[in-house]
Amino acid sequence: MDGSHSSSSDPRRTEGQPARLMLRGFNRRALDESMLGSTIARHIQLGPGALEVSIERLRLDRTALRLASFSTAVRATVEPAPGIVTLGIALTAAEPFIVSTRRAEVGTLTVFGNEDVAEVRYPRHSRSVTLAMPTARYAEEIGSSAWLERLLARGDTPMMRLDESALARVRDLVGAVRRIGNDPAGPALDGQWKANAEAALVETFCSVLADPLAVAGVPRERLRSMRTVILAAEAAMDEDPISLPSVPWLCRTLGISRRTLERAFHDMLGQSPAHYLRVRALNASREQLLRSRRIPGIVTRVALDNGFWHMGRFAVAYRTLFGERPIDTVRQADAAAPSAATGRSSG
Repeated sequence: MDGSHSSSSDPRRTEGQPARLMLRGFNRRALDESMLGSTIARHIQLGPGALEVSIERLRLDRTALRLASFSTAVRATVEPAPGIVTLGIALTAAEPFIVSTRRAEVGTLTVFGNEDVAEVRYPRHSRSVTLAMPTARYAEEIGSSAWLERLLARGDTPMMRLDESALARVRDLVGAVRRIGNDPAGPALDGQWKANAEAALVETFCSVLADPLAVAGVPRERLRSMRTVILAAEAAMDEDPISLPSVPWLCRTLGISRRTLERAFHDMLGQSPAHYLRVRALNASREQLLRSRRIPGIVTRVALDNGFWHMGRFAVAYRTLFGERPIDTVRQADAAAPSAATGRSSG
């Protein structure tokens, strides 16, 4: 893609300095690949408007720091890597995050572990930070491996609200590490700096967890039930991707009541099934257009393939969600194709 649409840092950037991803416009593949380690992610744009994304990743010795900001709402289905615990903190947001059905205000710390798949809805104008570390390191920091075993056995996503002083400490340290890591003339390449930065980050994040087990989570049975509904609904949609299914059809196919379907989508994703069905089809359309060349009828073909039969309404809905016309997306993809081919031939 051209520089006005997306950019990323030099992949040869030395470990110890942040790797950056900047996006103007939704690009699911780039976002999926921005996650840390072997974490698997799947992103969908939920909110209207041209999406602007900034993601910075800093790998240290045994931990990884990730700062992310989104201009509009995005859903991420995240499957953590085995043996990894991730602490996430909401730094700024226009409205609460939704983490596995629970609202997370600014200053909320969430503990992700046990290889449980998590549904996270990043709200508009949000900024968050995560620190991923080995399970053993987390156990060392909280002082009791038994605590960790109990935490992982719960199968929920513990949360706690940081007070202002604790949140300020996190912001100050993350800001300092980010500034030094981005300074080409700074000490970020030095092994001692990386060790010190990692120790300070782990201590600061973990010290606010007086007792993560005291923070109530969502019962495993309820989470599993709602997640099963969402996954079954998406599987049913995947079987017939050409049509845009109705909510009654989905209820009949899954054998559940409309109320159950509505509750699962609202609690997990923060929106109704009908709205999500349309948003999902629009995301699929954008993904196809980003891979397309500018040939006659390509927009109409993609719209029809994703269940849209009225081209005018499709164009309006697409522009409302992504902040640009479908043909603009095709032009960007088409303009990027020659530069990508040139890059491969010169390599």
